[in-house]
Amino acid sequence: MIATLTIVATSLVTGFVSALFPLVNAELATGVAALSFEGWAVWAAVVSLALGLTAGKVVVYEASRAGRTLSRRWRLSRRRVPVGAAAPEAQTGGDHRAVAAGPPGGACAAARRWLKAFGHRLIAAMDRRWRMDGVILLSAVVGLPPLLATSVAAGLLRMRRLDFVLCVAFGRIVRLVLIAWPIVAAT
Repeated sequence: MIATLTIVATSLVTGFVSALFPLVNAELATGVAALSFEGWAVWAAVVSLALGLTAGKVVVYEASRAGRTLSRRWRLSRRRVPVGAAAPEAQTGGDHRAVAAGPPGGACAAARRWLKAFGHRLIAAMDRRWRMDGVILLSAVVGLPPLLATSVAAGLLRMRRLDFVLCVAFGRIVRLVLIAWPIVAAT
């Protein structure tokens, strides 16, 4: 009994940390569990890893959702200029965005443009409830688009929490079972 609880707790923590820090690899942990444990302990570890991953992605989702609210409040507070104060454009001497963007051209600029276009395509694909669920589910199972990015987008677009949790949990369970199944079958 204690061994089972240890497997489940370790898997939950590993999954949670993996969701927040991609250098900790849940897929590798699934392979190790499939090689190390026997019988139902493998599947307990796989489901625990998936639930830990889901909990971590919910943290990312909620942070993104809260960040959108804070960002909106910050922008509204910045618009209120005291009487007699100069507007922000007058202080910077014109278009302040051109200075922040940096010089045009180069590999960094191309990467920024590609990431910006990818983000716009991702958000455009998530314009309806069922499409959003499909993108999150696809991301959870296949890994493309990255689940971290889609978790942030889901929070920003205020996807329903229950839909997000169910799609991520189901998708991650499917992904990790598909990784563990051949290993268990081969041993």
